[in-house]
Amino acid sequence: MDNPKVNSNPPSKIDSPNPEDVRTEYTALSSYFNTVITFRFTTLSLYLAAIGFIVSGTLSKEKSALLSGMSVALWLLELRNRSLFNNLAERGSQIEREYWGYKNQKAYEPFYSHMMKVRPPKDRDPNAPDPPPLDYPTLWSWKVRIAISHTKAFDFLYLVVILFALYTFFTVSGA
Repeated sequence: MDNPKVNSNPPSKIDSPNPEDVRTEYTALSSYFNTVITFRFTTLSLYLAAIGFIVSGTLSKEKSALLSGMSVALWLLELRNRSLFNNLAERGSQIEREYWGYKNQKAYEPFYSHMMKVRPPKDRDPNAPDPPPLDYPTLWSWKVRIAISHTKAFDFLYLVVILFALYTFFTVSGA
């Protein structure tokens, strides 16, 4: 039997979204965005605690293998979180530009657009300026000319631990 509540003739084109729906979506995106960031740092904290626990005492091949496996698994989880982070930020930027009108010279004013500093597609905003320069940190009155981010620091930490685990696996004798 046909369900009377199901529309068998859906509209061929979706009308422009209700501004309140867009605002609700943006709020949900921001909440999810904060959750992903919190999860990234919580995972890193637990990872660092686990490293301390694993490497305490005498190192062994088993501990090195455990450290390598855990590091690779959590790095993969970090890469997935990074993907979610970027997808949420991309949609947030799209809402800011397409629905709220932050285009042209105002293209980098709202939250996601300012934070991500990615130029909008030329076909959607041909008059947007180039992204603002990256924020370079200052270290002892010296401007570091390398863009430093949490993502790079996470990658560096995982890489160092994996290399350490592999080194100890091949240099430690016995169990």
